[in-house]
Amino acid sequence: MANIFKTAVLRTCKPRPSPSLFFLPGLASEPWHDSSQFSWAQNLVENYKDICDEYTAVSAKIKSDYQIEQEHSKLHSGDWDWHSFIQKGQKNDGFKRHCPKTAAILESIPSLMTGLPFAYSFFSTLHGGAAIAPHVGPCNLRLRCHFPLLVPDEAQAVDKNGVPACGLSVADETKTWEEGMPLLFDDSYNHSAWNRRSGKRVVLLFDIWHPGIDEGERKDIQSMFQGAREKGWLS
Repeated sequence: MANIFKTAVLRTCKPRPSPSLFFLPGLASEPWHDSSQFSWAQNLVENYKDICDEYTAVSAKIKSDYQIEQEHSKLHSGDWDWHSFIQKGQKNDGFKRHCPKTAAILESIPSLMTGLPFAYSFFSTLHGGAAIAPHVGPCNLRLRCHFPLLVPDEAQAVDKNGVPACGLSVADETKTWEEGMPLLFDDSYNHSAWNRRSGKRVVLLFDIWHPGIDEGERKDIQSMFQGAREKGWLS
């Protein structure tokens, strides 16, 4: 009987969010979201070239600020570069000087997440042969957007198992990046990324508040984490 029950459960189990640090109960949850339902997405699309040009300029003269000793370093193989606007909720004024148009577009997003240790925004460059292992995000408070700027040639070519050469998997569903087309997902689900081509895969990555969290709740959550930081519970 136990074996029959175990088999039935395993066959019907669906991917579920499982954030590693903080879970807010009661939020509706799905792995992928339709970015076209968010008004800010069209602004990204319309300014694709300007954002791409700023990435090209800043990456040519400013060294990656990705720190190999960060917790993320345990997740990836190969070269992964960051040029950050927001790290752990704090904005980088240098990014605003070098990439003013990109920074302005991001700051025009009403739900852009800041002020929390879970909030990030950066140009993410996954070099050829690099991969980010399956993992879950720290919380269910956010959605993560990838706005693709550069995608390697033949990124959608699949291997014998149907896996694309360059892709993003969230909750066992794989999608490929397309330049200028935003992908929006909930990273509290298990997810991974890889680039098996020689060219770079570059996205503008940023976090927004989960749409189920209203303005008042955002302020309360920010206040809670600010209090924890002041007490020295968070770095």
